[in-house]
Amino acid sequence: MKKEQTRLAFSSCVKNLATSKETEILVDNVNDMSAASEGCHLAAYNFDMYKSDRSKKPVMEFELMDKSSKTDWEDGFIMADCQNLARTLMEMPSNMLTPEKFVEEVVNVFEEFKNDPKVKLEIHIRDEDWLREQNMNALLAVAQGSVQKPRLLELHLSHPDADKSIQPLVFVGKGVTFDTGGISIKPSAKMGLMRGDMGGAACVAATALGVMRLNVPGRIICLMGLVENMPSGNACKPGDVVFSRSGLSIEIDNTDAEGRLVLADVLDYSQTFQPSAVLDAATLTGAMTVALGGAFTGAFCSTNKLFDMLRKSGAVTGDQVWRMPLATLYNDMVKDSLLADVTNSTKQKEAGSCTAAAFLSQFVKCDQWAHLDIASVMENTNHVKYMPNGMSGRPTRTLIQFCKQYFPEIK
Repeated sequence: MKKEQTRLAFSSCVKNLATSKETEILVDNVNDMSAASEGCHLAAYNFDMYKSDRSKKPVMEFELMDKSSKTDWEDGFIMADCQNLARTLMEMPSNMLTPEKFVEEVVNVFEEFKNDPKVKLEIHIRDEDWLREQNMNALLAVAQGSVQKPRLLELHLSHPDADKSIQPLVFVGKGVTFDTGGISIKPSAKMGLMRGDMGGAACVAATALGVMRLNVPGRIICLMGLVENMPSGNACKPGDVVFSRSGLSIEIDNTDAEGRLVLADVLDYSQTFQPSAVLDAATLTGAMTVALGGAFTGAFCSTNKLFDMLRKSGAVTGDQVWRMPLATLYNDMVKDSLLADVTNSTKQKEAGSCTAAAFLSQFVKCDQWAHLDIASVMENTNHVKYMPNGMSGRPTRTLIQFCKQYFPEIK
């Protein structure tokens, strides 16, 4: 709570100074300079990439009065800066951020770390031919309605001091760069917000960046399935059946339940790395927004241990998670199909977030798995007082903090 109060206090100062067009700000020392830095840099963020110079707001620069707190200040800056990266990716219009351009943006961010001795970094860009070879037919079914080609982006990070007895931690991100709903088309009102439907992939990429910059001693693999969901003569249709990478057949009852199709194949692929744990992040269901509003990320966890780590991480960052149920009843509902092994949309319309999680669970063999439905926190509309409204980049800081807790510190 003290950390959150510090973030709020410093962000309030930043907002007030912004109205008076102050750009050079001296920051005095407080007990928690990391939280102070987060509050300042999250509040000062502004997305104006496509505005003319005369419309852009001046960039704020912060200077510490007491240099002894510089390390904590820098740590807070990194946490906020990584979340701001996710915010930027989510704000970018879909014509500027196709699946291919998402890959280019992320690869450019990581370019400076390729020769960093503190971490071994591998980047793999998987194209449509590779996806077909892998039988990722659920992901490809979503992509087939668009002229934009799908991609799978892999980031492999390995710290030289990582405990080799701990298998890699794998993050999976939903990267639908625009979601019309496909043939099951969405209402036109606020459809433009669906440029942020790649928020899971954005947060996963930003988490990887934070892990590198903070020198977290672990082995992490980030997998981002990138597609565009469009209606066209080539689009998949309600009632179609596809065979996923796992071999399970899927009835596509609703083409607007596309995120779980993308994740189904990528989650199955994640198992090939023999992970110690798998966490996926996805703007998956509007039902999560109805359930939780903007206060929490919904967390479906296979074990108490995994949820407890996420809960503690959220308590540190102020960006908290709320546990949601995984239950046999929901598994039965997603298996109720006359055409296939599972269906991507159940006959019962209640518990939409829970049935979506149950669907994903069919493709995960790892005992330690968490599904984070971040639809509720995709957009900030006065929920988080120390951030301006717009795409939120949540829960990037919580995921970075989770990694810091997951891997033992270097002694």
